[in-house]
Order: sequence, then C-alpha cells, then structure tokens
Amino acid sequence: MATKIKTRFFCQECGYETAKWLGQCPGCKAWNSLVEEPVSVTAGGKEKKQVLSGVQSAPAVLNEISMEEERRTETGMGELDRVLGGGIVTGSLTLVGGATARIGDPSGKDKLRPFLSEETLAHNIEGLKKSFGKFLKFGDGRNDAVMVDNWDWFKDINYLSFLRDIGTYYSVNRMLTMDSVKSRLDREQPMSFLEFNYMLLQGYDFCELYRKYGCRAQIAGSDQWGNITSGTELGRRKYDVELFGFTSPIITDSAGRKMGKSEGNAVWINEDKLPAYDYYQYFRNIGDAEVGKCLRIYTDLPMDEIRRLEDLKDQEINEAKKILAFEATKICRGFDEAKAAEETAVKTFEQGGIGGELPTLEKDNITGLSVLDAFVEIGFCASKGEVRRLIKQNGIRVNDRAISDENYVFDESDIVDGQIKIAQGKKKFGLIKQAG
Repeated sequence: MATKIKTRFFCQECGYETAKWLGQCPGCKAWNSLVEEPVSVTAGGKEKKQVLSGVQSAPAVLNEISMEEERRTETGMGELDRVLGGGIVTGSLTLVGGATARIGDPSGKDKLRPFLSEETLAHNIEGLKKSFGKFLKFGDGRNDAVMVDNWDWFKDINYLSFLRDIGTYYSVNRMLTMDSVKSRLDREQPMSFLEFNYMLLQGYDFCELYRKYGCRAQIAGSDQWGNITSGTELGRRKYDVELFGFTSPIITDSAGRKMGKSEGNAVWINEDKLPAYDYYQYFRNIGDAEVGKCLRIYTDLPMDEIRRLEDLKDQEINEAKKILAFEATKICRGFDEAKAAEETAVKTFEQGGIGGELPTLEKDNITGLSVLDAFVEIGFCASKGEVRRLIKQNGIRVNDRAISDENYVFDESDIVDGQIKIAQGKKKFGLIKQAG
C-alpha cells in the first residue's frame, strides 16, 4: 500500500498535536512551542506507524521459554525500571564513535574540531576499551559488556537515503534550540553544516542500538542531553518505540571547565598516562569546596558518611581529602596501588621522609644537571620560564632547601643515597636518581 508524508504540529513542551500551527499551545499554554513534523499516512488516509525491525523474536512454545531471573539494579525511577523489566541488567553496551569522531561533537566548542586520521581513530578506540576495561568486563558471557562502533552501521549508508529516511523527522526550528547549536550561535561563532548534522547521527545511533541490541536506556554526561533526546524523539516519531536517557553532571575542574583531553586538563585513569601516586595526589589537593562533589562522584561511600565528611571544617577537611584520595584511587587503580600512594604521601608530607611512589627522573649523570632542566624533564613545570618564576617566589626546593639562583646546577653535595629530593611548593615532590 502506498504511503505519503503529511505534516502535523507538535508542542515541544507537552506533546499536544494539531493539524495547523498555533501561536499558543492549547494543552500547556506555552507560546511558540509548536513545531512542524512529518507523519506517514497510508493510501486509505490512516496514519501508519513504523516499527523497528530486528528486535522481534521468532514464535516459541511457552514451555520452551526460559524464565531465568537476571540480577537487576533499580534506578529509583519507576517508569524506567518498568520498561527495563525491573531495573538495569548487569552488563552494558559501550558505544564508541568511529563514525561521529570524524565530525566531532560541537557541544561546548567554538570551532570545528581537527579531523583525525584512521590510525589515530583506531588508537583512540583501543585506548577507550582499555580505560573502560578497568570497570567493565568485556567478553562473550551472558552479562559481559560489549563495545560497539557506530562506524559499523554508518560506513555503508547512502547520504540521500539518510536524508530522506531520517532527516524528515527533524525540525530545523527545534535543532536551533539545542544547546550545542544555540550556545555556538549566541557566541557568534560559526558552525559548519557538518557539525549541524551531529545530532542526527547521534539520534540514529540510539535507534540502531535498540534495533540491534534491544537497548532502551542510554547514560551519558549532561552535555549530551540534546543528542540523547534527538534519539528518543526519533524512536518515538519514526519507530513508535519509547527510549530513555539519563545523564550525570559533567566533570569540571576548579575553574568550572569541562575536564578532558581536548581541554588539556584530563586526569588520566590509565597508569601509563598518570601514575597512581599522581592520581591520588590530584584528589588529595582539591579545593575544600570540591570535596563533597568528588566524594559523590568518585567513591562508593554511603551518603551518610559523605555528608559527615563534607561538613568538616578547617584542618579537619584534610582528613576527608585523604579518604577521598584513597577511595577514588582504590576504585580506579586497585587497593594495593591506593595503599602504596597513601603510604608515600604520609612519609613525604607527614614524616619528612621519601616515599617509594614519588615521581622519579633518572639520568646517566645527575651532577651538572641544571635545576631548570630537572623540573621541566620530571614534568613539574611546562617551561624553564615557569621554573624561573617559581624560584623568584621561593617555590623551588632541593633537599628541603629553597633555591634562589636560577642558574643552580646539581653537584655531588646534593646527592644523598644516590638521589636528590626536589619539591615544587608544598604539594609536589619528586626524586632525581642516578641511572643504573
């Protein structure tokens, strides 16, 4: 039976439907909330809703259907738990953007992201799997996590077919209200048509995850809310399926900037990117006002304990920071690494000793090494200019002695037990060791 496309108007606030545009929604009384959307109609004049293919099972005899109970985690949201069959089943889908990474998410950006090579994309995907593997078990088991790449379904899509089959379900009016677009336009920063299409691709991703894997709930950072809702709306309008999304607050630094590689402020969860001691020290040195937030995000401590710790004042808040640093490191790097980092911190900062996990720079010959080179090479300072500024501020110490000469060069008198202890301020300590 032939079908045709007609349009109707839907309120973006309450869902009210009408055949013509109205300035005010009769349902919720919101102004200018109605947007035009396509609707498929059969030749007989009846609306025809399409259903996703690929998730239906073949008929089965009732006594052949397994009733095996699966362990579920309740979300606390009744409707979501209902559609998920009682909660989230252990295991997950982890989606990587082999296709969308070729565009780059415009959220929070002022310009088009640089295009990545195939080699870089493959390297990044392997790195993501390694990172997620710290928290998820990937494998072929019933409840094992699965990593999927959207390049698998986008690589063979015909552009005209995509515009016809998917693009008709998106209103430009509505797309212009999305934060990823609106914020860029409000800042009078240009946005390419390539980036403008990003939310269509993200919406299609969600529907493909449902079609292929039966996924009905998506979890992401709050900056992805617009991309998630583009998928829930596409599922509702084109496929007549109810999809759900929920978000967590994005991780920000003390200045309120989103933390990540592209911002240059990432705190790496992989050991080869950031040693366990440095990971521990990041949380140990956060601002007092950030303690409660970090305890909630990075630890699994009971909420009563978190509230107790965040209420500590003055010097007592340092005890909360120690607990935060240990618990966060334990989850990410394991108990042994967290304990070693804790012991190193105690020896270095509380007992005036030298802990075994301090950042270390090994040189073939440490005599003759300048203090400028030492602090740059160990990674404490980005440049010699920064070292010079710290020297003028009395922020550079060698063997607990302040250095005032920017031309200072290590000699034999600085070497104690084959090493030199250096410090930047009161919180960064390291060792210079003779190689071999």
